[in-house]
Amino acid sequence: MEHRFLENSREIRESIFDLLSGEGEKYAVVGFVGGNAIEYLPNSKKMTVICWPKAGATNPEGVRVLLNSGFDV
Repeated sequence: MEHRFLENSREIRESIFDLLSGEGEKYAVVGFVGGNAIEYLPNSKKMTVICWPKAGATNPEGVRVLLNSGFDV
């Protein structure tokens, strides 16, 4: 496995898409969900997002968008 330094949000987003793309059930375990979380996830089919729903940290609108898009949160 090759290691590489991800320098910006575009590179992080592309790497996440690569990791979570493809067939089969996927899990994304994150500390918090931001308002733009949907931009970092490739699809909602068989995708579960596990997060800490701490008030003031996890964005409720971000969670709502994921749920409305078919993600299991």
